[in-house]
This record gives sequence, C-alpha cells and structure tokens, in this order.
Amino acid sequence: YNTPADIDGNSVADYTEAGPNNASSETQIACDSLAWNGTTYTTSGTYTYTTTNMSGCDSVVTLTLTINNAATGDTTATACDSLQWYGNWYNTSGTFNDTLQTSTGCDSVVTLNLTITPSEDATISYDTTNYCTIGTDPTPTITGITGGVFSALPSGLTISASTGAIDLDASTAGTYTVQYITSTSTCADTATASITVETCNDNDGDGIPDAIDLDDDNDGIPDTVEGSGDSDGDGIPDYFDLDSDNDGIADIVEAGGTDADGDGLVDNFTDTDNDGLHDPYDGDNGGTAITPPDTDGDGLADYLDLDSDNDGISDIVEAGGADTDGNGTVDVTTDTDGDGFADTHDTDNGGTQIPTTDTDLDGVADYLDLDSDNDGIYDVVEGGDGASDTNGDGVVDNNDTGFADADNNGMADNTESTTEPDSDTDGIADYLELDSDNDGCNDVAEAGYTDANGDGILGAATPTFNANGTVDTTGTSSGGYNTPLDIDGNSVADYTEAGPNNASAETQTACDSLVWNGTTYTTSGTYTYTTTNMSGCDSVVTLTLTINTSPSAPVAGTITQPTCAVAT
Repeated sequence: YNTPADIDGNSVADYTEAGPNNASSETQIACDSLAWNGTTYTTSGTYTYTTTNMSGCDSVVTLTLTINNAATGDTTATACDSLQWYGNWYNTSGTFNDTLQTSTGCDSVVTLNLTITPSEDATISYDTTNYCTIGTDPTPTITGITGGVFSALPSGLTISASTGAIDLDASTAGTYTVQYITSTSTCADTATASITVETCNDNDGDGIPDAIDLDDDNDGIPDTVEGSGDSDGDGIPDYFDLDSDNDGIADIVEAGGTDADGDGLVDNFTDTDNDGLHDPYDGDNGGTAITPPDTDGDGLADYLDLDSDNDGISDIVEAGGADTDGNGTVDVTTDTDGDGFADTHDTDNGGTQIPTTDTDLDGVADYLDLDSDNDGIYDVVEGGDGASDTNGDGVVDNNDTGFADADNNGMADNTESTTEPDSDTDGIADYLELDSDNDGCNDVAEAGYTDANGDGILGAATPTFNANGTVDTTGTSSGGYNTPLDIDGNSVADYTEAGPNNASAETQTACDSLVWNGTTYTTSGTYTYTTTNMSGCDSVVTLTLTINTSPSAPVAGTITQPTCAVAT
C-alpha cells in the first residue's frame, strides 16, 4: 500500500517491467587480488554478479573494485663497515628481506643484497714537522694499511709516491700537506701530515743545519767551547774557524784530536745520532769529548794560544811553519774556501799540513815541549828569550818580572820579536840541535851537564821524560835546566861558542926532562894538551914547566948544592 519499487529508476514500476529489477552495489579495495562471489579479480574495475532470490527474482550486485598491487624491490648495495636500511643496521654481508606497508595499506617485500667491506685505517707521521733543505731526507712511519700512495699540496715538495720519502734539497721552501691514500677502494682511508721545509745554513756541509749542529766547523771541538768570538780577527767566528789563532796548526790538532789528512776536519766523519758531533768525540754517543788543553796554564787553550808552551818561540815556528814577520801567525792569510784555515796549510784547498814536529821523539810535539832537543837547556834559553824567564822555570809567564801580554794572544810581548838563534848558521835553530856551535862538543856537555852515553841527551843513557817534554832528572846528579856554563867569562854561553871551552892549568918543575901526557919535555916553557871526552868536547890543559939541569961531578971547594944535585 505504498509506491511500488522502481529500482532502476526508469520511472517504470518494476512489477510491470520484465528482467531483474533487484540490484545492489558495493565498492572494495584489495591488495593484488580479490575473490568475489567465487571469482578472483586481479585488476581494478566494475564487476556484476546476478543471483536469484527465494521469490524467484534475479538480483544483480555491482562491484566497484580497486586493486592495489604490493610493492617489491631488489636492492644491491656495498657499504663500509655497516649500512642502515629501512631503519635496521647491517654489519655483515648477505641477503636480507623486509616487509613494508604502502600508503594503500598493501604489504611490500624488499630484498637487500649487501656486501660489507671493512674500512681501511692508517696514520702517517714524520720525525718532526720542520726540515731544512740540507737535512737528511725523512721517510714517514705508516701505522695501519701500507702500500698506499703519497702526494703533497701545494706543489713544490718532492716526495716519493710509494714511500713518502721527501727529497729535501730538491724541494722548495714552504709548508705542505702530505696526503696518504691507502688504496683505490671506496673504503680507503686518507691520512695527512703538515710539513715545513726551510732554507738553512750548513757551514761544514755535514747535512746537519747549523741551528742544531753541535760542531758547526767539524773540528771536533763543540761550538759551546769555541764560542762566537773571533780570536784571530779574520772575520770568521771561532766556531766556524778551523784555525782560530791563525798559527797554521789546525784547532783539532792543538785541541788533542786527530787530523791525518790535514784538512782541519775530523777524519772519517760519522754521526749516528745526527747532532753534528763526530761520534768518537761525542760524549753522549759512546765517544770521548775533546777537552782542549791549556798546556802553559795561561788561561788560553792551545788552539787559541800563539805560544802554547810559553817558551817564547811561537807555535807556528816550533811546528815547522814559516813566520817571516815574526807575528806568530801564517804569513799568507789567503783563505779561498772561507774556513778560517789559511790555504798554505789547508790540504783540502791545495796546502801542505804543518808537520807539528817532535824533534827529540819524546812524544811531545816541539810546540808543546820546553826542551825540544832534550839537551837539558830550556828552549826559552836556546830560543833567545832566557832573560825574560826571570825565575828560570823554562817559560815566560806572569810569574816572571816584566811579563806582559797586551794583545792577549798567549805570547809574552817581549818575546814576540825575538828571532831564534842559529849559532853555527846551519839553518837549524839552536833549540833544535844538539851541537849548536858545530864544534863537535854537544851542548849538554858544554852547558856543564852530564850525559851518560855521549848521545847529546841530558842524563841517563835511557832517560825518561816529563809531560812538558823535559828530561826527568829526579834522583840524579845530571844537572840541567839551569844557567849554561860560560867558562871563559865572555858572556857568551859555551854551547854557542866554537872551540874548547873546558880548560885547566897546572905548574910543574922537573930535572932535565918531564914526560907529560905521552910527550917528553926537556926545556922550560908553557905547553898545552887537548883531549876529547865522550861527549865530543875538547878539553885543554895548560902546563907551565920549569926544567932544572942536573950538574956534572962536584967541584972541589964549593959548598952550594944545586937543586938537581946528585948525592955522593
């Protein structure tokens, strides 16, 4: 009793219109597929389904379907150490799945094919950060992965790509970043180090910059000992100067070191700790430090002293060099290589080494020896400066009256102008020869001393020597080292005066004749006899002789008996 249905809305009542008039519709959304009324649908669309109800009427259902497909994925990845994927961390290689839900509510299954590679790790370090262009080429220490590649920025640093060694003298001064890449792998590491290269001085060319070199001139004497003064005024500071007093004797020799090749430098330089000091003289590296001696104790080390033994004879002269102007230093000061060592005696610059002679072979070089010929006469006396040695100790120093050294060169002022005597003009100074007057009589004998074997050397046949080069006369009566004799009193020492200086006289009276030293004398007169002793010295004896003649037979009547009367 109401309006009959018109389901299809065509204004025709369904009961008057043939065909199924009962209809319904639905809308669904599904993931991938939908089973609906026995049929599986995999695509979106509009679908109908007709069924008959209990009244025998067809009923049509319309489906509006939306199919959302689930997402799938297959990802291949390589990572260093670990990877975060969809919120999860993975640190091992493998295949991994994950289920996700899309915005439409459908599950998505994704697959990860993962390769994990460990990160490479390395650090590099050099032994310092600042280098000199003249230094020893450094090679870095690599900690971690080796075999990588080195490079540097900016350009200017010469570096080995394989070892990282820096060629300093081929590099330009500047600051650089050294980079080390371990490999070409995506997991390679990059290590860096900052290096500064500076231009530095190296006076002795030993590869150790002067700033860190303990011996800038390589003479074996530490710079701290030599100091920055310029003792010889040649414009070269002592710590750069191989001959600081310019006496022609290299500092290393005067300081007690060894210089076999005469170049003023240590021999066969070795420096394992790279401090610039020759290992044999490096006290903190197994060597024995040179302690420069001050032989004469005047406050000036020998290498700064023009007269190291204070005997009034300059070192250059005693060592065998030439000093024509008598100033105690080399005559020709040309020094073309600027090392402070005059070319004349610098063997690495065409010179000849001063021999530092030891004339008497007592182990003490003449320039340090107070008696260079061991004849018992001090060099200061034989060298012409005996008067300046007022206390007779063989040296001219501040213990002597009138001593002065105004120029502080280690040589007494009043000895600097003395020319060493050569009494026999044979070219050998008296202080170096055993017979200064060439009269065949050794100086030791003419001076009034003893010489056990006549060899011209004071004292015993096998003498011992003191550290200052004198003969040790302890416990002997050899004499020596006092004022030499001047028997004839002419103020000329006998050892410098040719001819017999030893003389004696005697007076005798004889009857008819006298046999004297092998000769028969029958008349009165003055006679001499010359003999030579074991030292080669002539000794002259003068005889004043009176001969009385014996009488014939006695004369009758006389009562006077002559001196040579014959008893009856």
